[in-house]
Amino acid sequence: MASKKEALELVEFYEENYRNPKLERFIISGLYDLNPEKEAQLEVESKWPKKWLNNGKAGVYFFLDENLEVVYIGKSNHFGYRFGSYFEYDENKNCKTKHTWKTNPRFVLTVAVPDESKFECTGLEEFLLSKIVTTDNKLFNNRE
Repeated sequence: MASKKEALELVEFYEENYRNPKLERFIISGLYDLNPEKEAQLEVESKWPKKWLNNGKAGVYFFLDENLEVVYIGKSNHFGYRFGSYFEYDENKNCKTKHTWKTNPRFVLTVAVPDESKFECTGLEEFLLSKIVTTDNKLFNNRE
């Protein structure tokens, strides 16, 4: 698995080498903590149940574990709607996952693309999946 730092270095590499320099730059969020009731020694930008970072934007997102290792990479045309398909409130208003994960996500990090280049989401996601092995993606994870 790759670390948050390694994943962001790949996003930067993609942006510098595969995009037209005239395009607006990606907007990279800070960390969003899905489980703030658990103590964390990290600085987060926001936490459950506050609004998702880059909400309403399109782009690529990373689900990270407690050690900031990438466990899943996905793309979305609207982060808020997409994350609503993964997470919901439990009986105590804490974050509950709707899916079974091999590695439970703890943090979310988003990379929003400019509105005029939403088409980039697929290319960026596939580039990242070709470079990063995760525990929960199926695409590219069967490579040798």
